[in-house]
Amino acid sequence: MGNVFFKLLNMSIAAGWLVLAVAALRLVFKKAPRWVFCVLWAMVALRLALPFSVQSPFSVVPSVNTVSVVTEPVSSDPVSVPDEYSAPQTAIPAEVSSPQGYVSPSEHSAPEEPVSRPAYTEPVTPPAIPGTVDPAQTDNAHQQIQRIVIKTGIPAIDNTISAAETERAYTGEEQTGDIGAVLFWIWASGAALMASYAAFSYLRLRLRLRCSIKGADGAYVCDTIDTPFILGLFRPRIYVPSGMNGRERSYVLAHEKAHLRRFDHLWKPLGYLMLAAYWFNPLMWLAYIFFCRDIEIACDEKVVKTLDTESKAGYSQTLLDLNRPRRMISACPLAFGEVGVKERIKKVLSYKKPTLWILIAALLLTTVLAVCLMTDPKGRNGDEESSAEESSEEDSSEEESSEEESVEDLEPTPDEYFTFTLLEDGTYEIAADRTKTMPEQLVLPSEH
Repeated sequence: MGNVFFKLLNMSIAAGWLVLAVAALRLVFKKAPRWVFCVLWAMVALRLALPFSVQSPFSVVPSVNTVSVVTEPVSSDPVSVPDEYSAPQTAIPAEVSSPQGYVSPSEHSAPEEPVSRPAYTEPVTPPAIPGTVDPAQTDNAHQQIQRIVIKTGIPAIDNTISAAETERAYTGEEQTGDIGAVLFWIWASGAALMASYAAFSYLRLRLRLRCSIKGADGAYVCDTIDTPFILGLFRPRIYVPSGMNGRERSYVLAHEKAHLRRFDHLWKPLGYLMLAAYWFNPLMWLAYIFFCRDIEIACDEKVVKTLDTESKAGYSQTLLDLNRPRRMISACPLAFGEVGVKERIKKVLSYKKPTLWILIAALLLTTVLAVCLMTDPKGRNGDEESSAEESSEEDSSEEESSEEESVEDLEPTPDEYFTFTLLEDGTYEIAADRTKTMPEQLVLPSEH
């Protein structure tokens, strides 16, 4: 479950670079037709929807797997023997250290009284044998920590965040669960909440439209609504409030029919679906707001390009009269006067047919963004991680083979035996001697 969330998180971060680029282009190319930006928002949605992407050497995305979680075992400290468990030192009597009481070793004479040794009143626990596991450390051996690894492609940021996260993981409080699982359930709760809100809004609006009546022009008239809109996915309908005059109604129907020809009644719910899946990324909220404004302005441009100056003023007045700003973001309906009315009126009154060079520049920029931000960097992250894993596996196999060879070298054969050499520190050195043969019969020295 944790892998699902981090996959979505990395996909949203990769698409976030494209969102920032499109938002910047909206500020620079204000005279470009808005259908171009609708195409760019479709590229963002495609980047979010596809779990894979094409690699390209022209990609400028800094990193593909920006955020990941690494699980590491808790390393236990090496066993050290306390001072109280050290071997006792025999106290030398005072008379032995004096010149008068000194006895020469060459005389082989034993002292008249035995040397006294300190008595132990409590049992002494022997030190841990190398290669064994201390029972007190059995629980720590199975403990694991999780730390978040950030790879933005910027070394300064990566090193700073990595150092802080490593310190938090090793010195912080004890972890009680899987980080990925916790984040997954938080994400799922948010997505379910947004889906429930969209379903509730749709059903409530459906109940208000039960008393609507179909008009001669195909639009449905309803007394319980105050702004026109389109509702429905597979059988979309245009709803208008009662009391509209003929001129306003003509403007509204021209606008809503432009939405239907562009299939905006499908694209907007799909955009909200993407927002519900990536609600944790603030850039996705920005992208959805801009997307809703751009599809409305694109329809306005499609309508007013055939209108004269007086008709443009009447269209703008209709937008102003039917202005009903919405406080909450919604998946439906496609309302006539709820999104960016002030900006739309300015665009309508100052609309001019875009020149050829603006269209060419817009198409070139769209191509550049598709090549540079719709693709993943070639030979980064994924390839490096796989090569690192392969090299680590090769190193571990080489170490295992060397250990096996060293063990095989110590196994005796019928033509060799072990020799024991006493070292100065009191320990023995064991070695297999192949220069000597094992005697057929071992003769022990006779006891005297």
